[in-house]
Amino acid sequence: MADVRRLRHKAGLTLVEVLVAMTILASTLASFLAVFMMNQRTVVVANNQQQAMNQARGVMEDLFSHAYYDPALSAGNHAVDGRCAYTVSEANSMKTVAVRVTWTNALQRQASSFVLTSALSYAIHR
Repeated sequence: MADVRRLRHKAGLTLVEVLVAMTILASTLASFLAVFMMNQRTVVVANNQQQAMNQARGVMEDLFSHAYYDPALSAGNHAVDGRCAYTVSEANSMKTVAVRVTWTNALQRQASSFVLTSALSYAIHR
């Protein structure tokens, strides 16, 4: 009988307390997991945008190396590759160049694009 009383007064956790603690732990871990997944998506989108920006800048720098009347800077639409193209329009000895890079965002399953626009003047860019 003394052994039974000693067992009842022994410190420990009941099954209910363990289940409550596990529920709290599981919900906390689930919220952390959701935050990490959201951050991963943000990093992927930012990486895609950075790659598009770098490609557009590269194309723009290449176009600026051409002479003002070079065929690469003729008015109209020009394809660079499957995801990059540029448009040249001309008015009053000024050419406006818009480079567009498009890509499909795998996480959001939608098309995205980045456009870089600049102007060339005949007086400056001969």
